[in-house]
Amino acid sequence: MEVVPVVITVMMIIAFFLFPKRPTPKPLIIAGCLLSVAGWGGIFLGLALGDTTLMQSELVAGLWMGVFGTFAGLLAPVALVTGIFALFRNRKTKRAP
Repeated sequence: MEVVPVVITVMMIIAFFLFPKRPTPKPLIIAGCLLSVAGWGGIFLGLALGDTTLMQSELVAGLWMGVFGTFAGLLAPVALVTGIFALFRNRKTKRAP
């Protein structure tokens, strides 16, 4: 059984419960930027640690890349796109008649 799809599914469920129902733009954009930096940093760190004994285990390497790949490839774009759309939606509703 592959562990990576399970990790991605768990991360999606956690993200669903952590994101607010009515997102405000600023925290979502900040969260998206931080998740992107953490995700890509983790991916490049995992690639740099590829020859160490820690990353020789297929389970550890799969979990490492799965978690940080989920941050960089799934959670960060969701937060950024949601924040940008909320930013434009809030600008439309704040106009004075």
